Amino acid sequence: MIDVQHGALETTGEVMPLAILLVAPDDEQQSVWRRFLQHPGCQLLAAADAQQALEVLNRQPVDIIIADGSRPGLDGLAFFEELRQPCERSVRILAAPTEAKEPMLEAIGRGLLDQYLATPWNDGELRESIDQTIRLQRDQRVREVRRELQKFPNLPVPSKAFTRIQEMLSNENISLNLLGREIEQNPSFVARILQVANSVHFWTRANVVSVGEALTLIGTKYVGSLILGIEMFERVMKNAPPEAKCRYESIWKNALGRSIIARHIGQSSGSVVDPGHAHIASMLQDIALLMRLASDPKRFLAMEANAMASEISLYEAEWREYGSTHDHLGAALLELWNFPAPVVVAVANQHWETYGDALTSLIQVADRLTTKDPHMRYDTSIDPLIEFWRVRLEVFLVGNKESTNS
Repeated sequence: MIDVQHGALETTGEVMPLAILLVAPDDEQQSVWRRFLQHPGCQLLAAADAQQALEVLNRQPVDIIIADGSRPGLDGLAFFEELRQPCERSVRILAAPTEAKEPMLEAIGRGLLDQYLATPWNDGELRESIDQTIRLQRDQRVREVRRELQKFPNLPVPSKAFTRIQEMLSNENISLNLLGREIEQNPSFVARILQVANSVHFWTRANVVSVGEALTLIGTKYVGSLILGIEMFERVMKNAPPEAKCRYESIWKNALGRSIIARHIGQSSGSVVDPGHAHIASMLQDIALLMRLASDPKRFLAMEANAMASEISLYEAEWREYGSTHDHLGAALLELWNFPAPVVVAVANQHWETYGDALTSLIQVADRLTTKDPHMRYDTSIDPLIEFWRVRLEVFLVGNKESTNS
């Protein structure tokens, strides 16, 4: 088992997206706050009252809640009383006039609030306070992710076979024959690599029956990321209950099809995105969902059924069921396996805003083009990119759908 050390997850902590929920009863108040709350890596959400706030809290994690009770229209203390349980994990901040100091301090003492902002405020002090809160909350989220990872009974570690193959691939002069012989020592690697080579994605007419043929077809540049993906999937499922394995194949096929589409898009993007990063990030973006399936299949399958019955995204159903989500857990696990920082960033932000990151945008496009989840959470600003690639890859996407359903 990987020991999630205290100093680990530095990259995840720096890039982990946070959500800030602003509760203010009118547009004027909300616009005043927006200039202080637009922060890199933070998604700003807005609600006018407790009902709207509850809808947001049911859909996704919210890290900081700021309620503006400085003017008539919102009783901030009543608001936090009403939502005490749903916003328990969030930092709760209430802005109120200076003369309300006593009841505010009493509310902090009762655990109802975390911070009180006296109005009118000093702009510089307010910015500093918000920046500090964001830093502290990111640290808190990393601690939560670390604890969550430790709960998994079989947190995967790389095998010796994988380590040997990675060492060989690091040698630019490695021969395909030598690499093929090493891969053939692991039946699981052989089966999956042949499955990939014979899939519709490579448009092969003749059946590929040897590892050497498969490596030539796939290309040594991508063999490393493919083997790494296979390794992580297999290690996660190594001791999984039988009822988990019926769902495993469909998750693997979906991940494989999505990753090859991401690779195609990456190859077409010139030097903007490393196709290898696109390939592996897209393949492993749901690795933490697989961990949930392997550790408790009944709970996982019930969560999936609830998402379908309630017509909500799997992401929202996961948040309601587990109180955490696979994007942050997966990014943390990939960091522990020493994946490149761009891959960790993309996986952490796969269902959030892309924040202008090309790799994150690319894997969201590939995910959107291949998903069966009609309610998937993603950054809607990439819709033009999705439609562009949907047209450009139309024939390829039809083949991917047939392969996934077979």
